[in-house]
Amino acid sequence: CIRDRGELPLLGGLAVAAPFLGACVLGYVRPTQMFGILHKVPPYSFLSLAFAAGGILLLGAIDDVYGLRAKTKLAGQLLIALAASYFG
Repeated sequence: CIRDRGELPLLGGLAVAAPFLGACVLGYVRPTQMFGILHKVPPYSFLSLAFAAGGILLLGAIDDVYGLRAKTKLAGQLLIALAASYFG
């Protein structure tokens, strides 16, 4: 297994998630200055997107550290996606 040999990079999602979460927060704080044409998007949409992305990031980090089963990870991703769609 690649994970056992130490060849699998862990927590690589942080490099992608940090700027994405930053953009979501800026979209919430300053939607017109940040995104121009997206000024009609409700600010809470950016927050719900940020929380969903944070949840996926946390789930991925837990998977990297503890090695979740595929069904468990999929169930977590589905719950996060349902929550994100519910909250907009």
